[in-house]
Amino acid sequence: MGELDRFSRNSFFLTISYLLRFGAGILVTVLVAKHVAQEDFGRLAFALTLATFFGVAADFGLPALTVRDVARDHSQLSRYYRNIFTLKIVFSAVAFAALVALVNLLNYPAETKRVVYPIAAFMFIASLGTYHYFLFRGLERMDVDAAAALTYNLCLIVFVLGALLIAGGGYPVPIGRVAAGYLAAGIVATTLIILLFGPKAGRLRLAIEPAFCKGLLKESSYLAFYAMLGLIYMQIDTLMLSKLWQPDPEKQIALYQAPVKLLSAAVMAVSIVINVCMPMLSRRFIGPREDFKSLVYTLSRMGVTMIAPLTVFALVYSGEIMTFLFRPEYAESKYILIVLSVGYFAWFSPPYGSVFVAMGKQRINFFVSAACASTNVVLNLIFIPRYGAIAAAGTTLATYLMMKAFYIYFSRKHLGSVFIGRRFAVAVLLCAALAAALRLTPLHVVPAGAIFCIVYAGFSYLFIFSAAEKRLCLRLAGLRKEEDGV
Repeated sequence: MGELDRFSRNSFFLTISYLLRFGAGILVTVLVAKHVAQEDFGRLAFALTLATFFGVAADFGLPALTVRDVARDHSQLSRYYRNIFTLKIVFSAVAFAALVALVNLLNYPAETKRVVYPIAAFMFIASLGTYHYFLFRGLERMDVDAAAALTYNLCLIVFVLGALLIAGGGYPVPIGRVAAGYLAAGIVATTLIILLFGPKAGRLRLAIEPAFCKGLLKESSYLAFYAMLGLIYMQIDTLMLSKLWQPDPEKQIALYQAPVKLLSAAVMAVSIVINVCMPMLSRRFIGPREDFKSLVYTLSRMGVTMIAPLTVFALVYSGEIMTFLFRPEYAESKYILIVLSVGYFAWFSPPYGSVFVAMGKQRINFFVSAACASTNVVLNLIFIPRYGAIAAAGTTLATYLMMKAFYIYFSRKHLGSVFIGRRFAVAVLLCAALAAALRLTPLHVVPAGAIFCIVYAGFSYLFIFSAAEKRLCLRLAGLRKEEDGV
């Protein structure tokens, strides 16, 4: 299989993998939010966020290192599999013990602990299964990645949905039952992934080669620190709400996390384009500089064109979106959805962070993440005790704008351009006009959203996308194999 055919094939399967993960994530989130009490949904969101922090620490940058090193030398696959899998078991056990100690040290209520413990166990067990994704990405076997993702997400949907339906779907469902569903899903999914896909990576036997692992941990330490900074920047709001807002932090977390989960799924299309185009960016950077800049221009304009409708539709239909997908008591979240959607627009347009990674300038991302994370923590300390979840959203927006200012400066310095042009304004104005016209009709949010997406997508492809952008769209869809002009 040639390089271009392999790229198209991997792009297709990576897209499927992302669709499965984000689709299952938003489905489970919406179903749980509709069936449990709002305070319990807040406890679940807090538990998932806290477990994610400790999970990233337990990963210690090793999955990303696996992709890089296995891609360079496929013969090392089995060695990385047995050593890193063993390290992950050890680190996960230590991280789980540290999480339990922290929750008790901070004296969280018993109701919260009963959710945190099984959810943390689920996250650590599931991470052993999802580590296989990175092994097969290193081999450029995105088809196996997609199959493993299908296995994991089917288990998640089946067991969580089963937990919700045991009592006949009544409201509210006890959150402990839902947490048990998550844990069962993690155990079954990880077992199936190891049995079905593990043999493709070699025989699994637990082993630690001291010299080899020492070198791995030394290399991965920088990646781990960078990942933790990014997580602090993205998720610290939820943890701070749990301690800084009284008397009902669970409700504030629920109001904040509902639109966060929704937007995380909604920006999936932009994330897919960025991730599948990273090899092209990296390859172009070592060639003529103008070719690299041309591709960056193309990706930037496509990113703006794709993220603009999300922002505008969320601004116009925020109340209807929250009450339709969740429950009426989440209507207050519409203001948080409005603020965060503007922030996500600033974050994704253009995708400067991915560009600097392709250029090998990760230190810029590290500096920007450190500065924004620090600012986010300080602003949360000041405003969350007074204004709660809306303050968390506001500080997130402020730091996204701060991040954008940094990236514009560095883009001018290193590339001589900010990659924002007239297409930026055209996309936003088109979205605004279309959403305003639909808002004047009596249409429900679902058909209105469908019409909005279809009309906007067609108009964008015909009149906004350049010829190179159209070719890239066809290439990502697997309908075009040649790379000329892209």
